[in-house]
Amino acid sequence: MLRKLISLGAVFSICCISMDVNGQVEPPSYKKLFKEDTKEFKSQQLDEAKVILRRDGDAAVQGTYFKAPQLEFFQERDEFVGTGGVIISYEGNQIQGDSGKFNTKTKQGEIAGNLIFSTSDAEISASSGWFDLEKEVGNFNQAKFIVEPDGYLIEGSTIEKKSEFDYEVTDAEMTTCHCVNGTVPWSMSSSSLDITMGGYAKARPMIFKCNDFPVFYTPYFFFPAKVERASGLLLPEIGYSGKNGFLYSQPVFANINEKTDLIFTSFIETLSRQGMAAQYTQKFSIRSSIDAKVLFSDESRRGDSLRGSQTEGLFDPTFDQNRWGGYLKQYWRAKPNDFPLSMVVDGRYVSDDLFVREINEDSIGAQEDRFITSRTALRASLGDYFNAELASEYSQTFYSDSDLTFQRLPELSLDGYRSWRVFGTNPYGLKLVSSGTTTATSFARKEGYEGDRFDINPKFKIPFYYMNIVNGDLNFSARKTWYSLSDRLDPANGSELEADTDRGIYDIGYNLNTGVERVYDIDPDSWLVKVTSAGARNQYDKLLRVKHTVEPFIEYNYTPEKDQNTLPLFDSTDRIRARSLYTYGVKSRLIGRFADSPQKKGVIEELAAEENPFEFGLAGLQNDEQYDKVFFDENTSVRRIRGEKRELVSVNVRQSYDDMLSDSSQRAFSDVGAGLNLYPNDYVGLGFDSNYDYEDHQFSSWGLGLKLEDDRGDQLRTRVSYIEDALSQVDGNLEIPIVDRFKIGYYGRYDERQGEIVENRLAFRILSSCDCWKLDLGYKNKVNPSDHSFTLLLTLKGLGDIGQS
Repeated sequence: MLRKLISLGAVFSICCISMDVNGQVEPPSYKKLFKEDTKEFKSQQLDEAKVILRRDGDAAVQGTYFKAPQLEFFQERDEFVGTGGVIISYEGNQIQGDSGKFNTKTKQGEIAGNLIFSTSDAEISASSGWFDLEKEVGNFNQAKFIVEPDGYLIEGSTIEKKSEFDYEVTDAEMTTCHCVNGTVPWSMSSSSLDITMGGYAKARPMIFKCNDFPVFYTPYFFFPAKVERASGLLLPEIGYSGKNGFLYSQPVFANINEKTDLIFTSFIETLSRQGMAAQYTQKFSIRSSIDAKVLFSDESRRGDSLRGSQTEGLFDPTFDQNRWGGYLKQYWRAKPNDFPLSMVVDGRYVSDDLFVREINEDSIGAQEDRFITSRTALRASLGDYFNAELASEYSQTFYSDSDLTFQRLPELSLDGYRSWRVFGTNPYGLKLVSSGTTTATSFARKEGYEGDRFDINPKFKIPFYYMNIVNGDLNFSARKTWYSLSDRLDPANGSELEADTDRGIYDIGYNLNTGVERVYDIDPDSWLVKVTSAGARNQYDKLLRVKHTVEPFIEYNYTPEKDQNTLPLFDSTDRIRARSLYTYGVKSRLIGRFADSPQKKGVIEELAAEENPFEFGLAGLQNDEQYDKVFFDENTSVRRIRGEKRELVSVNVRQSYDDMLSDSSQRAFSDVGAGLNLYPNDYVGLGFDSNYDYEDHQFSSWGLGLKLEDDRGDQLRTRVSYIEDALSQVDGNLEIPIVDRFKIGYYGRYDERQGEIVENRLAFRILSSCDCWKLDLGYKNKVNPSDHSFTLLLTLKGLGDIGQS
């Protein structure tokens, strides 16, 4: 049993190693088949996007400004007439063209030839037009304008600007395609179009076209012409599933105010369910917010059918005809000058054990979850050294009886930390560090013993070091625990526990670690430089030096034997195993220092500040502290920018030995753990961690995370996980651009124990020539719950998603 627990514990170490790599390499995802759909990629694109507004002259000049190479002024009618290129500005508005006239009293005028009318909100270009700059109105011929930067491009035979925000377009053509070659992959046409900037656009009628070919007609159509949020219908979800039939989901958005949203969503799945969901979010301030959702589902359409859901392992495999689920997330923190108090609420609820498996709502629970837990905590700082917390925790378990699950209702804890200079100032870093936690918990459940536990756990540590050779610490902790039971029946064996018991136990130990390192200058022509600078994304990463470290460590912990079998078992705190445990190992790292690149930072070298005119060498520098001194003169206020420092390779090996098990039938030596991380550049990443059973000569557990990319856009992300007698599976993403406008995305998960692919998704993506639309054709299949579906999703830039899923 102990080895099983150790193996299961290896899951966390595997995940940690994978995260070490996948902190830089995204792990496989069944939801995002294409890199461009991830939040990280979209955020990067948004940061890089710059909107450049071209203005001839200064439109912000106050008063009237009129300029033309050939200019006449007619005093009797207060009118300027210009030719050869005219620019007129008035109170932030500007109009320009080949020739025109302008009345200085009425602020009205006319422009002929290459007219451009610019305001703070829009820009209109036309062949000619009439305008009133003071009222910001006008009438323009053969005109076009953009509703917002990179938004709708609208053309018409005439565009009338009726007020500051209102436009009327005749014979309108609308699209969000801004193709350099002038092609229009999709558009909407209308004989009459009314637009209110910051409001809506209304077309009567509307014809949807693909490459100028009509494919859809509606007598009336409206769409938002603003950036700000507004109440109204959101895009519906329409689709078909082999398990649930036809699906329709219609969200309605209510914009209460700029900080508060409310979304009602009605849904129906013709073979399974129908219902309603409501989500409420509010951002009170940077210190306070709330997000809540409740969902009701009427399951009467399915009768008693499981509709392909597998219930193996579930404690209660039934479902409610009237299902409820929801979550509540709230955060609050006091103002800086108030009492230092904060509160966090993270609550979840489902009405049956099959809810998260059948209804896709990740904020409540993932489909593979074995339980969901709700927690509330109120935390306060008490002076400089102590914190107090009042919390409660409630769990719903799906694979065991929730009536036997302990709930913490509530738990009060006090923790503190302080450092003491009891040894005075000394060259060995000796001091006394004290910390500890006092906890009072009330454990409750519906069946079996329950009661209160009071636990005091002070800890003391004396850290030390000797020169730069070795450092470590001596540590000691004590624990005293009291139990008071209100119900004493043990459901495991039917016996009764003592009403009042206590336990005292202690732990002592030490940690020692050291390290040696060496810095190497790198030949500019070496293979390591070529590997770290390979590809377009790394072309400005020039490796200068690497530091190789070897860092051995040893830890020791001793806990004496203590009989605890008569104590209640609320959690792991109540069973502290005796041990005389040595843990030892070594870690080796290769850390690269790269040159500071003006090109990588977007700096034009000709405009960069000159470096200090003195020579210096790097070959003799043996550590980072010396290296930093070259770049940082403490006597000046100017710091030279160093290049990036990045870990390229790390290797670690570790093992434990428990002396108390040397004379028993259990193994004294643990499996040998080993890990490897490689991240030489942006295109390759690998993380591997394992536990090797030296007696059986096999791996008891191991995990591998891998990423491969290239400049063309091909990408492979995979994760392999293995735990003896528990888990053996592979999952991964593959993205392949066949040509510039056609790519394939795939996600698959193979379970070796079941001998089959338990989930896969495949999508073909077609992109327009200037990325103003994309079409996804896909297929999805899952084993649990057993289901398959086909997808057809058309995304039009500026209009969102229109399709089936």
